[in-house]
Amino acid sequence: MNVLKPYSVWDANVRAFHWINLLCVLGLVAVGVAILNDAALGVSNDEMILLKTVHVWFGYVLALNLLWRLVWPSSAAHTHAGERSYPEAAAS
Repeated sequence: MNVLKPYSVWDANVRAFHWINLLCVLGLVAVGVAILNDAALGVSNDEMILLKTVHVWFGYVLALNLLWRLVWPSSAAHTHAGERSYPEAAAS
Protein backbone atom coordinates (compact mmCIF):
# COMPACT_ATOMS: atom_id res chain seq x y z
CA MET A 1 0.00 0.00 0.00
CA ASN A 2 1.37 3.41 -0.97
CA VAL A 3 1.37 6.04 1.75
CA LEU A 4 1.01 9.61 0.62
CA LYS A 5 3.66 11.88 2.01
CA PRO A 6 2.46 15.43 2.80
CA TYR A 7 4.43 18.30 1.33
CA SER A 8 4.19 21.84 2.63
CA VAL A 9 3.81 23.84 -0.54
CA TRP A 10 2.73 27.25 0.75
CA ASP A 11 3.25 28.79 4.16
CA ALA A 12 0.32 29.75 6.35
CA ASN A 13 1.08 33.43 5.70
CA VAL A 14 0.71 32.93 1.96
CA ARG A 15 -2.62 31.17 2.43
CA ALA A 16 -3.82 33.87 4.83
CA PHE A 17 -2.76 36.53 2.31
CA HIS A 18 -4.91 34.99 -0.39
CA TRP A 19 -7.94 34.52 1.88
CA ILE A 20 -7.70 38.11 3.12
CA ASN A 21 -7.44 39.31 -0.49
CA LEU A 22 -10.52 37.30 -1.42
CA LEU A 23 -12.55 38.68 1.49
CA CYS A 24 -11.42 42.25 0.77
CA VAL A 25 -12.25 42.02 -2.93
CA LEU A 26 -15.67 40.52 -2.19
CA GLY A 27 -16.27 43.23 0.41
CA LEU A 28 -15.18 45.97 -1.98
CA VAL A 29 -17.45 44.64 -4.71
CA ALA A 30 -20.45 44.24 -2.39
CA VAL A 31 -20.10 47.70 -0.86
CA GLY A 32 -19.34 49.22 -4.27
CA VAL A 33 -22.51 47.74 -5.74
CA ALA A 34 -24.49 49.07 -2.76
CA ILE A 35 -22.98 52.53 -3.29
CA LEU A 36 -23.70 52.36 -7.02
CA ASN A 37 -27.34 51.40 -6.43
CA ASP A 38 -27.97 53.72 -3.50
CA ALA A 39 -31.18 55.18 -4.94
CA ALA A 40 -32.71 51.78 -5.65
CA LEU A 41 -31.78 50.57 -2.16
CA GLY A 42 -33.08 53.71 -0.45
CA VAL A 43 -29.78 54.60 1.19
CA SER A 44 -29.82 57.82 3.23
CA ASN A 45 -26.92 60.29 3.37
CA ASP A 46 -25.71 58.94 6.73
CA GLU A 47 -25.82 55.39 5.40
CA MET A 48 -23.95 56.48 2.27
CA ILE A 49 -21.18 57.95 4.43
CA LEU A 50 -20.99 54.68 6.36
CA LEU A 51 -20.85 52.65 3.13
CA LYS A 52 -18.05 54.82 1.76
CA THR A 53 -16.14 54.54 5.05
CA VAL A 54 -16.45 50.74 5.03
CA HIS A 55 -15.37 50.72 1.38
CA VAL A 56 -12.26 52.75 2.22
CA TRP A 57 -11.40 50.46 5.15
CA PHE A 58 -11.64 47.39 2.90
CA GLY A 59 -9.20 49.17 0.59
CA TYR A 60 -6.82 49.94 3.46
CA VAL A 61 -6.83 46.30 4.58
CA LEU A 62 -6.18 45.16 1.00
CA ALA A 63 -3.29 47.64 0.61
CA LEU A 64 -1.71 46.68 3.95
CA ASN A 65 -2.09 43.01 3.10
CA LEU A 66 -0.33 43.55 -0.23
CA LEU A 67 2.44 45.51 1.49
CA TRP A 68 2.88 42.68 4.01
CA ARG A 69 3.08 40.13 1.19
CA LEU A 70 5.77 42.15 -0.58
CA VAL A 71 7.86 42.69 2.58
CA TRP A 72 7.41 39.35 4.34
CA PRO A 73 9.24 37.04 1.84
CA SER A 74 12.43 39.05 2.31
CA SER A 75 12.47 38.12 6.01
CA ALA A 76 13.96 34.88 7.27
CA ALA A 77 10.61 33.68 8.66
CA HIS A 78 9.43 31.88 5.54
CA THR A 79 10.25 28.71 3.69
CA HIS A 80 8.04 28.67 0.58
CA ALA A 81 6.91 32.26 0.05
CA GLY A 82 9.36 33.92 -2.30
CA GLU A 83 10.01 33.51 -5.99
CA ARG A 84 13.04 31.40 -5.18
CA SER A 85 10.74 28.60 -4.08
CA TYR A 86 9.05 28.33 -7.49
CA PRO A 87 10.13 25.34 -9.57
CA GLU A 88 12.47 26.00 -12.43
CA ALA A 89 10.75 26.71 -15.73
CA ALA A 90 10.99 23.94 -18.28
CA ALA A 91 13.66 24.55 -20.86
CA SER A 92 12.14 25.49 -24.17
